[in-house]
Amino acid sequence: MAKTALIIQQDLILLKVLERMILSHQYQCKAIRALDELNIEDQSENFDIIISDILFDGIAPLDYVFQIKEIIKHQTLLIITSMGQKKVRQEILNMGHVAGFFAVPFNFDKVETYLH
Repeated sequence: MAKTALIIQQDLILLKVLERMILSHQYQCKAIRALDELNIEDQSENFDIIISDILFDGIAPLDYVFQIKEIIKHQTLLIITSMGQKKVRQEILNMGHVAGFFAVPFNFDKVETYLH
């Protein structure tokens, strides 16, 4: 069975770059720009990996990560964001269940280690 990935990024260029990276590792991939693009079937899917930003209008980064943890089944959650504030990064990592936090620009090789 193919591994599955969900990418949530508002930045269209970053979304497409991440999607190509995921697809090159033989994952089935759904790439969206916001959570409201998920349908009921997506929410019941158990994704192997979710790669998401944390900067979305109308929701605080910590609340957003909590929502992801609660409403979408997944094995691994990676945050890739242009928000590089050390305090926010540490608070999110302290929440648990977040495998990695990468500020843009990021090292692709380090992200790819989560795809094997």
